[in-house]
Amino acid sequence: MYIFTLALILSAFFCWIIIKTSKWHAKFTLDSQTGAQKFHKSPTPRIGGLAIFLSAWSLAIAGLVMHKLWAVFFIKILAPTSLVFLIGFAEDIYKKIPPLHRLIVVATGCIIGIYFVHVINTITHTDVIIIDYLLRFEPISIFLTVFIILGVTNSFNIIDGYNGLCITTAMSTLLASLFIAYIANYHYLDNTILILLGAIIGLSFWNYPHGKIFLGDGGAYLLGFIGSLILLELSQKVPNYSPFTSLLIMIYPISETLLSIYRKKFLRGKSPFQPDRLHMHMVIYSRLIRHDIHNRNAAVVIKMLWFILPQLAIALLFYKSQTIIIFAIGDI
Repeated sequence: MYIFTLALILSAFFCWIIIKTSKWHAKFTLDSQTGAQKFHKSPTPRIGGLAIFLSAWSLAIAGLVMHKLWAVFFIKILAPTSLVFLIGFAEDIYKKIPPLHRLIVVATGCIIGIYFVHVINTITHTDVIIIDYLLRFEPISIFLTVFIILGVTNSFNIIDGYNGLCITTAMSTLLASLFIAYIANYHYLDNTILILLGAIIGLSFWNYPHGKIFLGDGGAYLLGFIGSLILLELSQKVPNYSPFTSLLIMIYPISETLLSIYRKKFLRGKSPFQPDRLHMHMVIYSRLIRHDIHNRNAAVVIKMLWFILPQLAIALLFYKSQTIIIFAIGDI
């Protein structure tokens, strides 16, 4: 657990530095209060993801220097993740990088992970006969893998609108992954997950409930991308594990994204990339917690736990049962 504690301390420290020096970089890093998806009351640094990024790399390099086997795997994961983080971080700074350009960079990160550092497991089986037959063809397998990673990465950015929501989703996803890896004796993921959890909690001390620093696009992309890689690893490598369990674990941010695309594209005839205030968590903010006049922003994550925890409980209890897992996904 020492590595978890180190990650937590490092992340909290980096956040403290960012907050204390914000007047020097305010022109580039403060989040404005104007826009369809802005709900905070004062300008706030939106580069909290940098603290997670720096903490992860610091411990990965330290582990490599000490010849730790887990550090080699962690650095392989961080290599494509860094590219994804940097495009999100660039958006946090410049605030005008088109969504399509960001998605192209994320897809490039996927290709690097698959072909160059060999850390992304392409989807080769789902335990559904028809799908598995199609996945025998490498282009289909790669396309599905990249499509899912793109979707999950973007979905984390979509839910990053209120203090603690994206962070809580990431923590619950990683805790579920850690539990499954532990009971399946798939232990070389443990330190990777513990470092990420520690870094996220270190950020959460400053982010929730009062929002002194925001995760930002860089942080949201990082957590969505690396979380999807870990769940793909479990889905393709752990025996007696339904691959659809990984989908159920991530079902909340994915469902928010699908609902958003359906509403914008098919009901309103608008671009799915156009921001608005009608995501599910935003509707809850505006309609269900009007009575909380002190910190409505922070209250959202409490309400959203009803959309996160039940699915996680089913995933952890029935991770071996494909039938129950698929039924739970279909019932969302």
